[in-house]
Amino acid sequence: MAGSYQHYLQQMLQRGFRRPDGSKKRPSVWVYTKESPPFSKRIESFGGEHEFYSNVSTGLTKTLDDKITEWEAHRQADVRKWRTLPNGTRVE
Repeated sequence: MAGSYQHYLQQMLQRGFRRPDGSKKRPSVWVYTKESPPFSKRIESFGGEHEFYSNVSTGLTKTLDDKITEWEAHRQADVRKWRTLPNGTRVE
């Protein structure tokens, strides 16, 4: 079951931009805005909102966020593999 903090910028995509000096257990990215100087933010707390896609599941039926979470779980292995490929490699 997915939680109430739902990412509109998926964590698996953010991990590709993780700070090289950051923790692997609690990775973070640099955030750039027009209004403030750059700052570091943990991936788990960036790029999401509470109940962005749907309310938290009651367990009886799958919500949209539950379905998105399942889809992402199946894609994570592909994304990890793609990150190891040399630049310019074509992926079908």
